[in-house]
Amino acid sequence: MKIHPSKGSIIEIMSEKITYHTQITNNLNEEINVLEEKKNDFLVLRLACFILGLIGCFLTWSISLFAVVGVINAAIVAFVFISYNETKLNNKVTFLIKRKEVFTLEIKLLNRDFKGLNEGKEFIIPNHNYTHDLDIFGFKSLFQFLNRTSTFKGKQLLGKWLNSPLTNPDKIVKKQEAIQELKEKEEWCYNLLAHGKSSNDKAETQESIDTWLNDKVVFDHIVFKVLRLLLPIITISIGILVYLNILGNNLFLTAFLTQLAISAKYSSQVSKIQRKLGSRFAIIENYIKIVSAIESENFSSEKLKKIQKKFINKENDFSVTQTLNGLKKLLDKLDARLNIYLAIVLNGLFLWDINVAYQIEQWKIKNKANLNDWMNNIGEVDALISLALFAANHPSYVYPSISNNKKELTFTKVGHPLISPAQLVKNNYSLVGKGKVDLLTGANMAGKSTFLRTVGINLILARIGAPVCAEKFTFTPFKLFSSLRTVDSLKDNESFFYAELKRLKQLIDLYKKGEEFFFLLDEILKGTNSADQHKGAIGLIKKLIYLEGSGIIATHDIELASLEIEYHEHVRNLCFEIEIINNKLKFDYTIKPGFCKTMNASFLMESMEII
Repeated sequence: MKIHPSKGSIIEIMSEKITYHTQITNNLNEEINVLEEKKNDFLVLRLACFILGLIGCFLTWSISLFAVVGVINAAIVAFVFISYNETKLNNKVTFLIKRKEVFTLEIKLLNRDFKGLNEGKEFIIPNHNYTHDLDIFGFKSLFQFLNRTSTFKGKQLLGKWLNSPLTNPDKIVKKQEAIQELKEKEEWCYNLLAHGKSSNDKAETQESIDTWLNDKVVFDHIVFKVLRLLLPIITISIGILVYLNILGNNLFLTAFLTQLAISAKYSSQVSKIQRKLGSRFAIIENYIKIVSAIESENFSSEKLKKIQKKFINKENDFSVTQTLNGLKKLLDKLDARLNIYLAIVLNGLFLWDINVAYQIEQWKIKNKANLNDWMNNIGEVDALISLALFAANHPSYVYPSISNNKKELTFTKVGHPLISPAQLVKNNYSLVGKGKVDLLTGANMAGKSTFLRTVGINLILARIGAPVCAEKFTFTPFKLFSSLRTVDSLKDNESFFYAELKRLKQLIDLYKKGEEFFFLLDEILKGTNSADQHKGAIGLIKKLIYLEGSGIIATHDIELASLEIEYHEHVRNLCFEIEIINNKLKFDYTIKPGFCKTMNASFLMESMEII
């Protein structure tokens, strides 16, 4: 669905999107209900097949044993055919259900309803430079807002991108181009997500595949290479000669039972392969559909074309789809052993289990190095789709421009993406050069902390190639450091103040190593008395200027505003002002030059009858 931001306000665009997604989910519900009713037909067909088979056996019993066997074979073929079509129907229903889940998720995200969504807590890194302060992971986090991934690898990669976003301008631009291209392929993206969700790809699945890839091969020995071909040839040849009355039945029976015995001896090894590649490797069928869609799509962006080339090479007549189809066919063949009747016939004649297991192991030997690489590339497309659909749902967001300056952060009408558009207040801001410190003052609840998080979260979006919540955004892809939510630690016998000092030392040490960072600090040294806090804050600001650090420090210490006079080339005062009108507080949440002149702590305490 293409909605241009000029066609209406952000709220109108979101409402239109929600209506569109809701209509699709309603249509899918109707289609699913129709198909669910058809499932009952297969129950009747299976029962009819069983009853007709019994009647056929009864009627042919007096004719001959071969006639009975023929009826049984016909009943089995009919049963397999019915089961095959039932499986196709079940797969279609599953796909439609997962497709509905995709659109239901979009509705939740547009409504900023994060209940029940994956919080990405497994990606939390203790003492990370910014993720804790900026709500990158957890409930009502940026991860929840972005994450639409349907594969284990895709989710892992999205978490990695948020923890370690790009700093290379060329890579950011190429990623932006890929996201913009996928944004225009919404329907294609939705289908890929539905296929990914249908595979039920989880960490356990990946572990199972990794274990299988690293398992020692069993049937690659020269003995199996010879016997798997020689014994079936001998058995079938004897069978032909018996049919021609040249040899006796006992010889064929001996050969047949010999192959059964060998198959039985190695049954546990074959079962082990089947267990690992059975239900947990059911993702392959959906992965084939995903890969096939990637191979056949026309891409123009360099990044997507590069990924596509890893799946298909027409010059060498290579296709991952064909390769994975080869493995799937082998797994389907191995499933024949689940039918005891077929297992006896196939193993007695063709040494079936060992032959198929040998071919599966040969596939593994040939593709072991590639399989994880293919899954990683599927995950990358999956993660890019998450960002593309995020972009599609927010057509008013802008793709940042990368500055030629060594250090610049300039934006127009920037807002926090997790705040509802109906409540969002946007601001303008610009900081250019090294050793620049903006002192941000303001009353309680005036918007200082929210502004710091707005800057940080949009900077992270910019560095992962996603659009940002702004009208214009120009930046240098420098790294980010924040100290907004320092906490003490009873476990480590660590006070709040000492924990804060450790956090600030972490920043200083990074600068000493020559790292380029933009810092966001909120109410520094609040764990000590006001005199110490003021003195320490001045010392820290001077140190940051000396180290050519740039960033924003939010503070209630208005006396720090005097630093702008002494360090006019390095320090600037900005503020969020409030007004008290008719004994009520009025917030405009708009950043202004200068320092805050109106505080509200005592007013709030009086209004709440604390004092």
